[in-house]
Formats: sequence, structure tokens, C-alpha cells
Amino acid sequence: GTLQLTQGNYNRNFTTAQVRKVNNIPTIFLNNKAIPSMLYRTRINNRQDTLGNAYITPFDKAGIRLTEMNISFAQIWNSDNSLNTDAVDLYLKSAIFYAPNSKFILFINTDAPKWYLNKNRQEHFITDKNVSNHRISYASKKYYKDAAAILTKLIKYLEQRLEYDAVAGFGLDGGEDGQFMQWTGRNIDYVGDYSLAMKNAFHEELQLKYKNIDKLNSAWKTNYKKFSDIAIPSKIRRAGTKGASPYLDPVKDADVIDFAKVYSTAPAKFMLHCAKTIKEATRNQKLVATYYGKFYSISGVLEWAELANELVIKSPYVDLLIAVEYALRAGGKPHSIAGISESYRLNNKIYIDEADLRTFLSGSKSWGYAGNAFETVSMIRKMFIFNIVKGMGIHWYDLHGGMFENKAIIDSIARVYEIAAKKANSPLSRAAEVAVIADEPSFYATNYNIRNLAATSIRHQQNGNFNLMGAPYDLYLSNDLLNKDFPEYKMYVFLNLWAPSKEVITAIEKLKRNGKTLVYCGNAGLIQNSTLSANNVAKFTGIKTKQIPAKALVMELGIPGKVANSYTSAGSTTAMIVPDDPSAQSFGRIPNIPNVKPFAIKKFATHTAVHTAVPVLSPSMWQYLAKEANVHIYSNDPDTMCYIGRDMVGIHTGTEGTKVVNFPYNATFVDAISNEVVSKNTKTLKVFMKKNETRIFYVQKNK
Repeated sequence: GTLQLTQGNYNRNFTTAQVRKVNNIPTIFLNNKAIPSMLYRTRINNRQDTLGNAYITPFDKAGIRLTEMNISFAQIWNSDNSLNTDAVDLYLKSAIFYAPNSKFILFINTDAPKWYLNKNRQEHFITDKNVSNHRISYASKKYYKDAAAILTKLIKYLEQRLEYDAVAGFGLDGGEDGQFMQWTGRNIDYVGDYSLAMKNAFHEELQLKYKNIDKLNSAWKTNYKKFSDIAIPSKIRRAGTKGASPYLDPVKDADVIDFAKVYSTAPAKFMLHCAKTIKEATRNQKLVATYYGKFYSISGVLEWAELANELVIKSPYVDLLIAVEYALRAGGKPHSIAGISESYRLNNKIYIDEADLRTFLSGSKSWGYAGNAFETVSMIRKMFIFNIVKGMGIHWYDLHGGMFENKAIIDSIARVYEIAAKKANSPLSRAAEVAVIADEPSFYATNYNIRNLAATSIRHQQNGNFNLMGAPYDLYLSNDLLNKDFPEYKMYVFLNLWAPSKEVITAIEKLKRNGKTLVYCGNAGLIQNSTLSANNVAKFTGIKTKQIPAKALVMELGIPGKVANSYTSAGSTTAMIVPDDPSAQSFGRIPNIPNVKPFAIKKFATHTAVHTAVPVLSPSMWQYLAKEANVHIYSNDPDTMCYIGRDMVGIHTGTEGTKVVNFPYNATFVDAISNEVVSKNTKTLKVFMKKNETRIFYVQKNK
């Protein structure tokens, strides 16, 4: 039959949502009330329907007040450029029915509908083989305009509906896998984008950078007549030949370097254009979230082109950035995140760590599968404590739908939400004395061969090694060093500063004081002042160097009487720069290369410099360097994985036994789950833990 609805009397309760800092932590405010940055996300776009909204109900009852729901341009954008209001109404009304206490972030997949692609073939992404892959070019100005128009229509329509009162904001996803990667994300047979739109964008950016063609020719050592004569570099020059150096010559390959930035920023610029449209249409009264920011899990994969994090982080149009990390979520692993956590916080953005868990209900026994309720709850607590102590957020992603439909799971999420609410106004109480710094622009100065090196040395924070050194650490981008609010640390680790800017070099020079330790990984400083040389590395680090032939980056390293010998590796590379300084302490060896010690420590009057040619160190070596820098070590046991901050400590372990955490001050420790006092007035927390267990404690510092 037909159900007829009539509108009765209703006093509208218009929802406002913003991000503001509380005790220097970006915080979500709903109707001027601070709430924890914890959300539920409905199942993946191509699996979502209104029946899937039933899975929101347990989260709504558990107190989770923000839900991300999915819809797409393909569903709401008609071929006559009108809005499909029926689809909008259906999805939003259904969600409200299942979660009447919640507010919603309406996530929109921004991929061009098929009808649009068929109608606008000139706006397609074009491969290096000069064919369309039937996707939109992220440089298309027409698509910028048309996408903004449909977003504006959507918001204007919703404003007239009562359902809009339940909308806290809008989210954006799109591109390969929805994560705003370029359209070569999972297909390395071709690269792009060779469309006319991308060519025009390339030429516009070159003109902005160089002002006129004479200045470009002077920098590139070329003789172009006009900007439009410059072609997009070929696939072979961008990808590099097998075994060739991943590092680009700053003069001979200047066009490749400049195009890499244009290509990588294109998806981000489109996304930010949509975000700006939403902020303006909602008069800055709604949140804008985006599925972007997985720097550590994608760094070095240049063809995926998601290396515009700084551009997004500094934008005033985005509030929440969501990204996923799969590598270390399982039991017995320390957990790892994809985002540059402290960089987000420094720029008043909330990083949302995607809990794309494979619970025992998922049916998918991959990506850190939890085989039972105990392991699932442990994973939930581990991800939660990791994020809350760093002032970040989390969302529970129901990939297939129903993966959280269990009382033990929902109860555990409800309990950590209560803890998050209790800590909503508490300061960070910073524990980290180590800063790990990555450099986005350095990737533009490399070809696709860099992915082999980056896979180990950059992604997953050294495959979790930092999380096993027994001391907390913070993550930044290099340009954060220029921020006046950048905090002080005792040790700085520079992961990939192959091509640091002059401004970053100046900022690092200012760090060389008060006995700080600066650790330079790999060929730090290799590309400077339009040159690529070993001398640049020596000048940058202060440690004399030499270049050796291309080799697999394998190192045996130990410190006699301090750190046992162990092997580390990081793929292979050419332009391998190794320490060669008689005034430095040198250690380690590279197999089959005599008279080379790839690791050096040099003490100056102002600071200590460390150069490691192989950019991966063992957890025990990181711990040794931290100790030498007077960093407080909370645990000497790598199986006692600690997450410390906001007057809390979380411990995760892979083996059963007594775990010990040593604090620099006396405190009372209270189990945050049971509220039981575990120990009083002591610097040492000792607890017995089961295999793959996570425990969370409040730390009440004694006066």
C-alpha cells in the first residue's frame, strides 16, 4: 500500500558542529557541547543500502553520537543536473529511524557518474598510452564547477527538510578505493594523467612558480619558447628503469619533479574545492570530513598521488581527516597509524584513525583478524588508547555490516567511549620526548623506484619499531618545524629528508643546541641547491661521507656492551651515502663491502648527530639512542607496548606474564575499565597480563 506522511508542528533544533581547541586538543563541538571524537561508519559504499542502517542502532544506544553514512553522486545526481531528492530522503530518513539519538555526517562519494563521463569525454583521465580509463580527470575545471553545483543543490534542499536538523556535517571520498588516490591506484600498467586538463594545470602551476618562461629556462637549462610547449614527462622518466637510482637530478629532471607535485596535489585540490563549497553553503556551521591522510601507508607510491597532506592539513575548509592503517592492528602488534598525528593537531585538525577491524564476526580472516571476543575487545582497547593519548579520534568501520553485532564488542566500545568522555577536557600531559619528522616534498624529487625503499623505511613507522622502543614519540611533517608553536624535544628523527627546503634546513640548524640528538636516516640532504651529491649529505648532517656503489640496504649493527648485533634491511638503492668521518664513532657493517661502517655518531659542543646509511634501525637501537638523549624509557621490554599521555597509560602485550612500566614520577594507577586501584604512590606499574591483552589505566600523579 501507500504510506502518506503529513508534517505536524515541530520546533526545529538546528544542529551546529565545529572543531575548536580545548587544552590545545582539536575537539568536536555539537551545538556548543564538546563530545569525544568517536564515530560509527556504515558499511562500504558499494555494499550500503537502507537495511545496513540497522547496524547503527547498537552504537546509538551505546552513546556514540556521530555516525558517518554513505551516499554517492551516482545516486543523487541526475543526468539533467537535477538532484535525486528521493534517494537523499530515503537514506537520511532510514538512518534517523535506526539511530534517533545520533547526528550524521553525510559522506558523499564524489566520483563522476557514468552518465557524466559518457557526456563529457574530454574531461576523462588519460593514460600514458593516450587512452581514457573512463574516470574523471582531477584537473578538470568543468568537473570542479559541476560538482560544486550539485553539492550546493544538495545542501539547499536539505536545509528545507526537518532531517537536516540531524546533519552535523558532510564527508568527502572518491578516487581509487575512495581515498582520493589518482586512478592508477591498483594498476601499475599505466600512469597518468595526460589529459588536456592536466596539461593545462601543469602549465598554470609552472607559470605561478617561475613567473615567466625565461626564469624557467634558467632553472631547467632549457630553451622553451612558451609554457604551453612543455610536455608532461613520459612514463619511463617518471617511473625510472629497473635498478636505476630513485633520486632525480634537480636540473635534468626538473620537469619530472614539478609535475609530480601537480599530479599528486590534483585530487586534494578537487577535494578541497568541494570542502570549500560545503563550508560556504552551510555558513561554516557544519563539519567537513574527508577520507584522506594515510601518509605512512602510501608514502613512496608516487603513482597513487596522495602526497598532498600539508596542503589539506593547512586548509580552513576541512575539520576531520580519516585514514586507515592495516599493518599492525592484530593482537601482539604495537599498532601503527597512517597519519602524521601531531601535524594534524598543530594545525587544528582531528585525525580519525579508521578501525577497519576484522572481528570474529567479519568472516574475513585477514588484515589482523581477531579470532574471538577477547582478542576483538583487546584490539578495540589498543586502538582506542593509542588514539586518545595523542588527542586523535577513531571511527568504527563496519566494512561488510554486522561486524560489531555482539554484546561484548558493543559493551567494550561503550566503555571506551565513557573513558573518552571523561577525558574530553583533560590536557595532553605530553610524555613524548622524541619527534619523528617526514618530508613530503622529498618524494617529488624521486621516481617510482622509491617505493621499494619507502616500503620499509617510511611506511608503518619503521614497521612498528618506534612503538617498541619503550618511549612515546610524536609525528610531524618537516614544515611544522617552521611553526612558532612547535614544541621542544630531546631527540629528532628525520626519516626521508632527501631534498630539504632552505627553510627546513634553517629550522634544523636552530635545533642544534642544548645537547639535543638529531638522527639523519638514509641520504638526508642529498639534493640541495640544484645539486645531488654526497657532499650535500655531509654538510647537512655534519658527518663526513662518501658514496659507495649500489647495494642492497642490509646492515649488521650493534653497540659493544650496549646493543646486541642485529640485521636490518630496507630494500635497495643507488646513491648510497655512508659515513666516512674519523672524528665520529662508527659502527656496523654492510655484508660483502669491506671497510664501510654505515652508522656513525658524532658529538658536537651543541648537539649529537647520528647518520645511518640504512634507514631502518632495530627497536633496541632506537631505545639506545633515546637513552643517550636522556629520553625517559618507560619499558625495556619490547613486548610491553605502552601508550602514554593525558594522565593515562595503556599496555598491550603479545605474551603472557608480568609487565612493568616505569614512570618518572610517583603516581596512583587505577584500572580504567574496572575502576580498581592497582597500585599507589609508586613509579613502577606492575601488572600480570594475558597473551594479546590490552589494559588501560588512569595515572594520578602524586603531589
